[in-house]
Amino acid sequence: MNNIKEEILKSSRELFTDYGYRKVTMDEIAKASGVTKKTVYSYFKDKESLLKSLVEEEMEKMKKIITRHSVINNNNFFEEVNKTLYDLLKYKKEAKLFVTLSKEANELKSISSKNSIEMIDSTILSFIKEKLVYAINKGYIKKCDPDLCAFIIYKVYVAVMYEWDKEIDEKEVTQNVTQILKEGLFN
Repeated sequence: MNNIKEEILKSSRELFTDYGYRKVTMDEIAKASGVTKKTVYSYFKDKESLLKSLVEEEMEKMKKIITRHSVINNNNFFEEVNKTLYDLLKYKKEAKLFVTLSKEANELKSISSKNSIEMIDSTILSFIKEKLVYAINKGYIKKCDPDLCAFIIYKVYVAVMYEWDKEIDEKEVTQNVTQILKEGLFN
């Protein structure tokens, strides 16, 4: 990637993180990047395509997290899914751009921010579904609807990590959720 495009992406990431997607203008991005607005438009057709490029960069980082935990067998299926989800959600929670976009999507109902967060959630859901289908085909887990189960697993993790109003140890939470999924609650 050339230096000008990298600088535009860097500047827009900082501006979107600090002020939110909706409040930042292409003029401000150009000024922060040290280029003209025409130059910004030569690389990105509009502000939304610029945001999409930033989200795609973030998704590449998330895919690297996923591939770190790609070896799964019957003995470690739940542990690897647990580690991966923990790392993904922790990354999502700590990535300042995601935090700002999530806040903007929820509070201001920004469509672009909402779409960006949905792209990220979709990536995580696809990962979970892929692992469930693999585990079902290998006989590691019982047959289930992988779409529905992926959604349930993801929403449980998200609810606990983001909505639980008590101080949490994220590792303990993910271990408890994994244990419930793996063993159930019955003695």
